[in-house]
Amino acid sequence: MEYREFKQKIIEPNIRRKTTEYLNVLEAQLVEFADGGSFESTGKSALRSTIIPPISMSISLVLVLLTVLKLPMKAVELIQAKGMDSASKSKPNRFIKPTISTLLLASIFVVPLSMGSNQYTAKGSAVHYFFEQMEKNDSATISFTLKWLLVTLPMVQPIGSSIDQSLFITKGFNAISEPINRFDSAVMPVHDSTKVVKNASNKAALLPLSITSNIANAKVSVMNIKPKYKAGMMLPAGSYDIKITAPGYTPIRKWVYLKADETDFNINLSLANSTKQS
Repeated sequence: MEYREFKQKIIEPNIRRKTTEYLNVLEAQLVEFADGGSFESTGKSALRSTIIPPISMSISLVLVLLTVLKLPMKAVELIQAKGMDSASKSKPNRFIKPTISTLLLASIFVVPLSMGSNQYTAKGSAVHYFFEQMEKNDSATISFTLKWLLVTLPMVQPIGSSIDQSLFITKGFNAISEPINRFDSAVMPVHDSTKVVKNASNKAALLPLSITSNIANAKVSVMNIKPKYKAGMMLPAGSYDIKITAPGYTPIRKWVYLKADETDFNINLSLANSTKQS
């Protein structure tokens, strides 16, 4: 009975309070990075830098596999064309090429995933959960592309590495790269595009951050920087995660954007909903 009351009156209210607190932080961040927000361009740039590299890597891997699988077929076609007399050539079957193309695409996209998953995509892993949520809420195509890459690349990379070591491809390119660089330096003029003009006015100006509250003894913390908060502390313009706490009041976390025309922020606390049990 005591454990049940402790769970209902202490644990569950704290879980709800913490959940609400974290959801408020996430919602504040979402507003900052949404269209029209302070970090709209930064968020889109970060998303592009996260999504585009694996997708481009997937496309490159598909092209490599497609080329490798088509090489034997092209070799057979060349041999057959060489051995056939031009007078006795028969009309080719129009279903052969579509069938071969379908089999090649199936062997590239279907076979690797049908062979099972690995440690990166195994059920129960965080990555597998990420793929499930992406399929439900965002894009099943991107989810399939990333999953295919994580399954296929570990299978193909050792084969490519063994071929590279057997044929000395990388070593050969490394051997001729230095002479080519010397030849380029001797033939082509040198362009110095790394000159940087130092200008003190280009440095980001520091701005005073001031947080006020309706509670005089409230504790203010800036959660996304190391220095402790001091009224009027000088910081570069940007977004800061502010946390305010005071005994008997519900803690608040809020993101504020420090800029030249907005350096003072007022965040008020409200009394805690739960009452002390006697």
